Amino acid sequence: MEPASPTFDQLVAIPGGLAWLLCYVLILRRAALDRAPGMPLVALAANISWEFIFGFLDPDDPPMDTINQVWFFVDVALVWQALRYGRAEFEARWPRGSYLPMVALCLALAFGMVLGVHREFGDDDGRYTAWGGNLLMSALFIQMLLQRGSSAGQSVWIALSKLVGTACFDLAQFTKTPSWPAEGGLGPLMTVMYLGCLVLDALYLWLLVRQLRREGRSPWRRI
Repeated sequence: MEPASPTFDQLVAIPGGLAWLLCYVLILRRAALDRAPGMPLVALAANISWEFIFGFLDPDDPPMDTINQVWFFVDVALVWQALRYGRAEFEARWPRGSYLPMVALCLALAFGMVLGVHREFGDDDGRYTAWGGNLLMSALFIQMLLQRGSSAGQSVWIALSKLVGTACFDLAQFTKTPSWPAEGGLGPLMTVMYLGCLVLDALYLWLLVRQLRREGRSPWRRI
């Protein structure tokens, strides 16, 4: 029996996965150069929890299971960077010695929340937790930029690759489950989440370009 041909949504997911993987790798590079975490802690905790659950604990369908596993190991490196570079920035606003307990708390709560929604509400393919986490991340990238008041740990190429990945997965999601109110289609919550991610990613890109220009940097030469 011949294996089934990949569907359009699966094909679109591949460049989306590669774009987000590139985003992660560029974050690792920029964070190492600037010695500043490139991903907000809460978003990172949600990400690594989701990828562990849907890459290993309850694997997604191919090719997403493999993509989730690769993302997980990249996120392990991002957690290591957060532990190495994030303490000073965090403890400038929080009590001394609070950073490691807060990292542990974020990871524990994120894992419990993602697994809880997955099991309790029948989010079998991780759709709601994935888009909820991505929407959270998109908002927190903007918050990180505004709070730091600098481009430390960030670049236009990071923002652009995240935006491209979001656009690809938006298309894949819409193709797999067309917009509501079609029977079996997306409900209003999912529609708001996946379109909201796209809007926030575009806003982050624009704000980051403005910030880099204020700093006298060429947005496109900073990788």
